This record gives sequence, C-alpha cells and structure tokens, in this order.
Amino acid sequence: MSKQAMGAYVRQRRIELGLSQAELAERLGVWQTHVSAIEIGRVSPSVETLVRLADALGVAVGDITSAMAEEVVA
Repeated sequence: MSKQAMGAYVRQRRIELGLSQAELAERLGVWQTHVSAIEIGRVSPSVETLVRLADALGVAVGDITSAMAEEVVA
C-alpha cells in the first residue's frame, strides 16, 4: 500500500473541508507536524489515528485504505 496515495487523499479531503493542518491535528489530538508527515507519506497513521482521521474527514476508514490500495493496483 502506498503511504503517498493515502496522504494525498487525506490532504485533498482536508482542503475540501476547508481545514488547515493545525485544525485537523487538533481534531485528531496530534501535532501539526504529524498531519504533515501523513500527508507527504513519510508515516502511516496508527489504527487509532486512522479511525479518528476518518471521523474528522467525514469518510469511512475504508475510503482512506482504498485510496492506498488503488495506487498499488494502478
């Protein structure tokens, strides 16, 4: 699975919602730098953070993981 594809999906959805990285980080209970690292594909979120991320972005966890899987298949 591609961390970069997942990060791009998270970034796109965050922007669609009009959230800054800092605002999303606050909703997740993480540092802004962690959100940045997720978005550029440097790190993968923990399962707990992934669930909170999906909730904050108003999507299902499967939507985020599907973005990762689609990149691998393409």
